[in-house]
Amino acid sequence: MRKIVLFCFVLILAACNRQQVKISGRIANADNTVLHLDEVDVYENRPSDSVALKKNGSFVFNIETRVPCFYQLRLSKDQIIVLFPKPGERIKIEADAGNLVSSLQIKGSPESEQVNDLISVLQKTKYKLDSLVSLYNKAGEDSVRNRLNASYLDVIDKHRKYSINFILTHTNSLASLYALYQQYQPGSYVFYKTTDMQFFKIVSDSLSKHVPGSKHVIALKAYTDKMIKNYKSELILQNAGQSEIGLPGIALPDFAGDNKQKVKLKERSQKVLKYLA
Repeated sequence: MRKIVLFCFVLILAACNRQQVKISGRIANADNTVLHLDEVDVYENRPSDSVALKKNGSFVFNIETRVPCFYQLRLSKDQIIVLFPKPGERIKIEADAGNLVSSLQIKGSPESEQVNDLISVLQKTKYKLDSLVSLYNKAGEDSVRNRLNASYLDVIDKHRKYSINFILTHTNSLASLYALYQQYQPGSYVFYKTTDMQFFKIVSDSLSKHVPGSKHVIALKAYTDKMIKNYKSELILQNAGQSEIGLPGIALPDFAGDNKQKVKLKERSQKVLKYLA
């Protein structure tokens, strides 16, 4: 009888360990700073835990989860490490508070590594765009402004192509969901065209199969279905001669925890995407 009880206890303990996620590491040059762990819900961030970093910057968090989830480590409003932990993962983090994004190293969580690679590339793109805007505002000649404007559009085009490739090569990763909601600045989305619905559907269909229990995936599917339904309704009205084709502005769940911002899918299309049928 004791052996049976002991065996059951071992099984329960093993199950608990599989559900537990350990997040540990060191953030240099941030001793005595409070590090916050926030759970990122679809429409808001919820404080989950916090610790004062030790003198060497080390920290440890433990969370319980049955499904892949979305968390962030926060030193300040602008110093954030995004995490997509899966049950049972042991995540190791090394970073420097002086330059958090470029110094960040993550081990033990592939999807967390992927999303932070994406964030690093986006930060570099933002820096290039900001530099070009600064030069444009100082330029006096139209020829110089035209050249800078062309460079600006080229940077955006390259980041968009990178992002599309990222999504198509990470369709089973929650990092691709994050990629859909990238912004160059508040309200300026990487994916805003009518034809971008196909990427929302690709990611939604794939993640719904691989991570069906994720609240973020459920929200993405609901949004994608609504977007496609609205688009098809507009097509019907347009074919009936009652309306110009186009998508209405729809509130997007913001992955910085802000659902107030809205984006309009500006580009209009005269064709039905076969993929959406």
